[in-house]
Amino acid sequence: SNKLLACGVSGLYLSNNAGTNWSKIMDTLCWDLQFDPIDPNIVYAASGWVMALNEGYSGIYKSTDFGTTWSLLNTNIPPRDSVQRIKLAISPTDPNYIYAAAVNTEGGLYGVYKSTNAGNSWNMVFNSINLFDWDQGNNTGGQGNYDLGLLVNATNKDILYIGGINMWGSTDGGYSFNPMSYWTFNYGASVHADIHSIDCQPGSNAIFVCSDGGLNKTNSFMISNWDDLTNGTQFPTVWQNMNDGLQVTSFYRISSSKNTVGRLLAGAQDNGSFYFDGYSWNTVIGGDGMDNYLNPFDDQSFIGSSQYGYFARSDDGGNSAFGISPNVNAETGEWTTPFIADYNNPGTYYAGFANVVKSVDDGYSWSAISNFPQNTNAPYNTEISAIAVSNSNSNYIYVCKRVHYEYNTPGEIYKTTDGGVSWINITGGAPDSLYYTSIEVSENDPDLIFLSVAGMSTGNKVFKSVNGGQAWTNISYNLPNIPVNCVKYIPGQANKIIVATDLGVYVLENGSTIWVNQSVGLPNVIVSDIEFNIPLNKVYISTFGRGIWGTDLDAFVAAKNSTILDNKITLFPTVNNGEFTLSIQDEKDLKDKIQLEILNIKGQQMYSAEITKKITKFENLNFKSGLYFAKLRSSKTINVIRFIVE
Repeated sequence: SNKLLACGVSGLYLSNNAGTNWSKIMDTLCWDLQFDPIDPNIVYAASGWVMALNEGYSGIYKSTDFGTTWSLLNTNIPPRDSVQRIKLAISPTDPNYIYAAAVNTEGGLYGVYKSTNAGNSWNMVFNSINLFDWDQGNNTGGQGNYDLGLLVNATNKDILYIGGINMWGSTDGGYSFNPMSYWTFNYGASVHADIHSIDCQPGSNAIFVCSDGGLNKTNSFMISNWDDLTNGTQFPTVWQNMNDGLQVTSFYRISSSKNTVGRLLAGAQDNGSFYFDGYSWNTVIGGDGMDNYLNPFDDQSFIGSSQYGYFARSDDGGNSAFGISPNVNAETGEWTTPFIADYNNPGTYYAGFANVVKSVDDGYSWSAISNFPQNTNAPYNTEISAIAVSNSNSNYIYVCKRVHYEYNTPGEIYKTTDGGVSWINITGGAPDSLYYTSIEVSENDPDLIFLSVAGMSTGNKVFKSVNGGQAWTNISYNLPNIPVNCVKYIPGQANKIIVATDLGVYVLENGSTIWVNQSVGLPNVIVSDIEFNIPLNKVYISTFGRGIWGTDLDAFVAAKNSTILDNKITLFPTVNNGEFTLSIQDEKDLKDKIQLEILNIKGQQMYSAEITKKITKFENLNFKSGLYFAKLRSSKTINVIRFIVE
């Protein structure tokens, strides 16, 4: 169990000491690893080719010594220009039977391949319809580079299950396929679209399917056919939804009502938008939930969006919604098309496609306020990835246009000081080879701006300009080499800023050169957006994979002076029955009020108290068994201690 294999974009690695040290075995990009179910020394790897970057080679490799050496198998799968991703599956009852699903340049099915002699020879057994199509297989394209599952039946080597947007099954060794699920309820109960994994539980043979809608289980896969389905028969597979208690939604953007009602609206990956009306959560709109806006003056009104810039508005708290049409020039929008409001002028909104569009009548009508030049390298006018409007002067608007590596098209930043009558390019001095994730204007100075970028470029994370983009200063300082997804100024804090990264949030005090990690208590997960509600003294973050989190704004007001007291506050025993003791090592820490919150794994507050003694014993809390977090905070101290109730 000390021997590990790992594969990814930079190649395939082997560790012989439980991950302490790794050796690179292959340079090529790898999509998949599969083990022989009988002999663990036999491993198969699928490499890939990324068309957009023209990187890598598609193929299947075999190792008989647990990854120390590899042989490229003769599969006849094109290494470049035709196949991008390959997914593998091996029969549990006969490991000589290996299946491979190959994805074409459009994300659709290139072909299903099969070996019956442990990879020595391969044949394409199926490519007559597109199994990764959104419908019945007669359309081109798909999402095979994003979602792809493959599984051989636990007891029959000729039964194969494959999932892309929908799921299909074969009972004749991959020579024909019929439907098992559909992304809508047109044909009865089914599973959510975008299948990422299909796996069988040893022993019970229960099958689990992981999709963009979470986790589903069935004890028996049932294959149907299109003739029966179109004639009214429904899918026969009985599914059990396994999502209860899982706080794992992936969110792109979040907005708050900025009033005491406490409404929230957040766009979720392939699950619409989640709307909290102050009392309960509901799903609204649909599609992939994206950017959004909550009207602070009307608690029934909001605007949400789905991918590539489809926007909808509700005036009845989400009970109904109607489409609005910002894209007046029919331009390409970014996957998450940016949308912002001018809070100084209620009913004024901006959206970014290839150009900026503006509405002054609550979204009922729109007009373009820019005419940016098209980069000669790109086949179309490239998308806007971020917009900001100044709080102190609404005529100041900043716009970021994304980089496109496949077209050798750099990113661009534009600015207007007259509400869009004229624009100037202010990219000079900013990194134009990285993706612009957000741009932020200081609360009180329209020329003081902050820019965040994604990517893995060491030391290039956050940039600042004090003169409206005439010159840029790198303020990345000690930030780790991970993408920065959002930069926001903290309201009322004299240009103290906070960033959302792929591993938590960091705060920079005005004039400081040290970013303070303010992620205590958060899971190590992508933070995608940050939102403030000043009347409620709240900060909210959306995460890509662990839902929505919140804390008091005061936690960031005191960020510079806060100390994480890992050794000065202890909780024991950390595994208990609901009774434990808190110990404050230094009595000086008690001079400032220490507030205790106990949170469950969902982030719900289960208990709160003020700590006034060096030794405090807690009894009869009546917690259910599980993991809990004891969060202690004063104006100068922060501490989170995990403990388990048996």
